Amino acid sequence: MVSAADLMRQHQAQLAQADAPADLPPMADPFPSLTHDPFPAEPVAAPSSAASASAAAVLNGTPSATNGRAQPSARSKQPDFSSESAFPSLGAGANPAKGQWGNKGSTWNGSAPVIQRSVAQQSFSLSLSHESVAKLSTVMSKVQNKYRGVKIEASTTRKTGTTTFVLKAADDAVVKNAKREITVLLAKHVSTHIMIPASLRAFVIGTKGKNLKAITEQTGVKVNVPPRDPAADAEAADVNQRNTIDYDNDEQIPITLEGDEINVKQAQAMIQSIVAERTSKITQRLTHIDHIFYPFIAGPKGANAAQLEKQAGEGEISVRVPPRAAFLHSKDAADDESAEPKRERDLAIIVSGDREKVAKAVASIEAQVEDMKNSFRTLAISIPKRQHRFLVGDAANDILASTSCSVELAAIDDPSDSVTIRGPQTQLPLALTAAMEKANAVRVEVVDVVAAHRSLAKDPVGHAKHVLRWLSVGAKIPRSSTVQVYLPRPAIVDSTGNVQIEIVGSDPAEVSKLRETVQELVKSVPPTFVEEIDVDPLLHRFIIGKKGQGLKPYEARGVDVLFPPASSSTDGDSRSDVLLVLAGSSVVAGLPADRKARDAKASEILEAVKQDIQKAQVAATDIRNETLTVPAKLHRAILGPNGTTLNAIIGEDRLVAVKLGSSKAASADKSGASLSEDSILVRGPSSEVERVVKELTRIAAEAEQDNIINGHVAEFSVDANHVPHLVGRGGSAITKLREELGVRIDFGEPSGADSADGAKKGRKPTSTTKVVLTGRKENVEEAKKRLQTQVERLADETTITLKIPQEMHGSFIGQGGKYVTRLQDTYAVRINFPNANAHSGTSTPTEGGDDKPAGARANQKPDEVIIKGGKKGVEGAKAELLELLEYEKEHNNVVILNVSTKSVARIMGKGGATIKQIRDESEAQVDVDREDNEKDGTTAIKIRGTKKAIAAAKKAIEAISSEVDAEQVYTLTIAPEHHGILIGPQGSNIRDLIIKAGGPEDTKASSQYVQFPRRNEKDASTVTVRGPASLAKAIRDELESAAKVLASRVVYGVIVAPQAQRMLIGRGGSRQSELQTQYAVRLVFPGWKEYASTGEPINKAELAAGDDATIVKIVGAEDRCKALAEEIRSSFASVSKAIDVPRSVHARIATPQFFRQLRSDFGVSVDTPRDSAAAASTPAASSAKNGTKTASARIDDDDDAEDNEFELEELSSAASGTDTVSWSLTGKDEGSLQKAEKRIHAAIRDAGNASHQGKLWVSPSVVPRIVGRGGSGLMNIQNESGAAVEIPRDAGGLCIIRGSKDAVLHAKELIEGVAASSGRA
Repeated sequence: MVSAADLMRQHQAQLAQADAPADLPPMADPFPSLTHDPFPAEPVAAPSSAASASAAAVLNGTPSATNGRAQPSARSKQPDFSSESAFPSLGAGANPAKGQWGNKGSTWNGSAPVIQRSVAQQSFSLSLSHESVAKLSTVMSKVQNKYRGVKIEASTTRKTGTTTFVLKAADDAVVKNAKREITVLLAKHVSTHIMIPASLRAFVIGTKGKNLKAITEQTGVKVNVPPRDPAADAEAADVNQRNTIDYDNDEQIPITLEGDEINVKQAQAMIQSIVAERTSKITQRLTHIDHIFYPFIAGPKGANAAQLEKQAGEGEISVRVPPRAAFLHSKDAADDESAEPKRERDLAIIVSGDREKVAKAVASIEAQVEDMKNSFRTLAISIPKRQHRFLVGDAANDILASTSCSVELAAIDDPSDSVTIRGPQTQLPLALTAAMEKANAVRVEVVDVVAAHRSLAKDPVGHAKHVLRWLSVGAKIPRSSTVQVYLPRPAIVDSTGNVQIEIVGSDPAEVSKLRETVQELVKSVPPTFVEEIDVDPLLHRFIIGKKGQGLKPYEARGVDVLFPPASSSTDGDSRSDVLLVLAGSSVVAGLPADRKARDAKASEILEAVKQDIQKAQVAATDIRNETLTVPAKLHRAILGPNGTTLNAIIGEDRLVAVKLGSSKAASADKSGASLSEDSILVRGPSSEVERVVKELTRIAAEAEQDNIINGHVAEFSVDANHVPHLVGRGGSAITKLREELGVRIDFGEPSGADSADGAKKGRKPTSTTKVVLTGRKENVEEAKKRLQTQVERLADETTITLKIPQEMHGSFIGQGGKYVTRLQDTYAVRINFPNANAHSGTSTPTEGGDDKPAGARANQKPDEVIIKGGKKGVEGAKAELLELLEYEKEHNNVVILNVSTKSVARIMGKGGATIKQIRDESEAQVDVDREDNEKDGTTAIKIRGTKKAIAAAKKAIEAISSEVDAEQVYTLTIAPEHHGILIGPQGSNIRDLIIKAGGPEDTKASSQYVQFPRRNEKDASTVTVRGPASLAKAIRDELESAAKVLASRVVYGVIVAPQAQRMLIGRGGSRQSELQTQYAVRLVFPGWKEYASTGEPINKAELAAGDDATIVKIVGAEDRCKALAEEIRSSFASVSKAIDVPRSVHARIATPQFFRQLRSDFGVSVDTPRDSAAAASTPAASSAKNGTKTASARIDDDDDAEDNEFELEELSSAASGTDTVSWSLTGKDEGSLQKAEKRIHAAIRDAGNASHQGKLWVSPSVVPRIVGRGGSGLMNIQNESGAAVEIPRDAGGLCIIRGSKDAVLHAKELIEGVAASSGRA
């Protein structure tokens, strides 16, 4: 503890040396408010731990040398400096200068502040050599000098040769840096390898080397990652979207770590955590499940899939089921060859997440599908196609939720009316009813466009299409907020010949009204009112004009001119059909009534418009065609990437159409003449054609020149089986070659030209693939050379399989894959060991879901090692592996030791500690086979190593096993409610019981003999005793004896008033504990959690006058319970009585002082209703009025500086109200209650006679003088004045006086007299 005087001296020394440099940082000022603002609004840097501790000391209430009335700062982060509780006044007379200790010699009245400093601490252990131990002190001194403020403690255990370091400093960063320095200087320098899947190389490195940099900076370890493998990187990029790599069969690459052994282990753990995070995830596509079961797997609105994610996946997987509507796609896009190709949607169920939980979810889905295949039935019905739209979406979900049946519809473009209901057979009728209700839920009416003019048109369907085009393009369909109009899809029209417009709505009247409107529109356009003409697509924009100005004259004549939509292609192959429709209402109204005359007039108008359009077509521009001859190999340069170059030449207005002969669409030009492969047709206005031809010629010439330089071509053939290796995974290898050499590489289709020859000679037919290289000559030759070299290597490649026992694989691989990596690098081969899942003789297939084997490892057996590479390298690796095999057979001995299964847990130890110790001490490898324990109660333990190591490990294991086998096990049935008492606080009772039975006193050893069941265990009453036979029997007997005593306990009840219960418990439960110890019982009070479960008292008949709030239960031996109950009755016997007090008087007399008098004089306590507690708040509220004054009072204030404040008010009559408050009196006997009641009635009379109330504020320092010893002074004032005087505690000197006006004023004078005499004294 630092005294105040010491702090003052330290502070003065700091001020004297403020400008002088110091080697060590000065002690932080415990009172920062004296020198600077401790709560800056914008701190520039993090404060030191000492400064933080200083600020904490101030906030914790450390006294300040200020005047005690610091003004609060405007900063939001500062505390309230005016708070007397946080910053109590010290009582100094004058304010000292800021930042200085006052020269006035004042006495320190506060407690010494506690300076809290945060300390960062870290400990670690190293196994040091003799040389490192010798230089230990030097290293510690060096580190302490380098990192000032760090304290290093070291202790060495000679037996194990381990040195433990404890580092302490104020800053955590200093501790970490010092630790790294020590490990670098002392720890053994090691180099190790860690094997990771090649596809995870990019993730270990991280984005822009982020992960690798973090590992290096935190550990200081040098991390060497093998050179980049493009195939693995390409696969890793794909993992970002779909985690489908089979990491078990993926190629393993070594990562080398070099540094001290402590940080190397840390770096290794960081890399392994990155790998573990990736390999624990998987994505599986279920392509084999029929989509008809998708709705049942997903459930209504995805409820079943969400439940599967929660139950099977525990929230760690996602299940995506494509909606049923995805299979009802339109065929328009597929039939339209000119349509832009769209990405094909994945329609398989996709389950992704944790590997094990995904497998569990997939198994659940497959089991559900199998059950549905066996139990589901179908029901086929016909519902009009127009009503199918009411059986999808929410309607289908409602049917599925209510009937467990799905509704299957034909595709959108399929005219079939068939609807299939699928589900449980018992639910099909319900689903049928629900489907019919949904389908007929709205009104649907149809307008048949074909039938409207069937008798007048030569081609009714063709005319109906024209009318449909006029209605849709011309926006003639009326709109309604409650009714929808659906036009038929083109595919339906083409396939069925029906052109029907559907009007759908919930209001039948509105539907009928809109149907009549549409019907009138259809009938208003007879065949004679429609004319179709062909107009060159290039001239459409000229005829339409700017903003449609060219069509205004035709509209004035009542004719709607409808042009087809413009095409975005460069070849100008847009539709040329233009539709003329006579639809102007004023013009139609003026036509003759006779049909023939009307049709003739309509034809005349349409013919006139047709001729005008043709004239406008001729006048618009002079269209001409020009054909260029450009070699087809240059067409790619003219087109540019995605046609961008050609689009730029044509321009934004697209006045010219350009068709390349090499394109598939270029079958013929407009005149019907075929285009050759080298031809380019340019069509459009003369000026534009001339410009485009000029640009095309220029680009072709430039491309020809570039082709001379970069157009060298080389061709050669390779075995088709080698092509995947040349291309690489995801095309990565060929992409790398293209990027490095800038050549174009094309692979042709496999050719089987030599298959017949091979068949004749008895060889297996082979196919070849043509490879074409294009680019600069030098680059092409280099690329050809590299590819042929790779082909030669592939042709020389061979694969052999060695039989090596599976238990030896670890030795062949080496720590971190070190040995196998050296072999692979030395002989340029690939060595594949079987994965951990190959127990059944085959490796785990890839996650892709197909049935093809994953390379040579698909059928690899557990004892097979595959070597793949060049013949020479394979032979070299084989010879070395066989040599190592012979060595392992001689030195790697294996012994199988069978022990009892019950001893395995003891052999393993807690967290594997015991087995680890056996391995370390014997230097043998010990593996426990936990699966072989069902047949004869034994478990096999495999021990591998030298004979000496095996003997040591075997001896240690057999010793433990013998000890366990000699143990005796007893099981006792003890009620769970007795377990806690038997165990005792922190196990003290059970430990004493074991010692009493002859067991060890060691806490850890004694805990192994008795095992109580855990919470929520199935068999909660079984207690197990395990140990040597004699000791286990003795412990069993002691437990049985103690359990019998507990079982003989009874529950006894005694009535205790709630007020007396608090006295029975005592402060902090002291009285309760004393009684429980004295009588060896347990007290259970009302309101406790175990009160209801404790049981019914055996003396229930004696407790009829009590209830759950007054009966205290005593648990224990019957005689002891009765003895304690008798003592409680004699000590805490009580009677109660209720009296009514007028509410107006209650507020005046219900004071803590009055209640204390009743308790002290008569032993009677009073309980009042909670809502009446507001009366007690009056003094506090009154005192708040002068809170500022009292808070600023000081010991040295002059009390006579101003008069005592006084308020006088007239009280309302006590009899004015009839409302009363019920007081509950509790005492030992009736006599005490009567005396207390008499005192209360007297107080009520006195309060009723009081007409005035006065409030007088005096200095708190004179209150003790006014009250006097034992209240004698206050009693004298009351007797002399005849007024009642109350001085509440902690009210800042407030005196409340009640009585007549004269009595109140007289009492005020008496109090002021005492206060004045006290001030003079």
